[in-house]
Amino acid sequence: GSAYGSMGTLVIMLVWIYYASVVFFGGALITAVIDERAYARRKVAAEAEVDVGALD
Repeated sequence: GSAYGSMGTLVIMLVWIYYASVVFFGGALITAVIDERAYARRKVAAEAEVDVGALD
């Protein structure tokens, strides 16, 4: 009786920790991809700027 309840609680806690970690690391991955794309856009924009002094 109570041994099965304790083991069930342990299994549920482990599953909860697993899914919470999947959500956490998935969010970290999405954040990293968004940051990498934003950095690439900023880099391209900076390279595309024209030095006005060089045109004189």
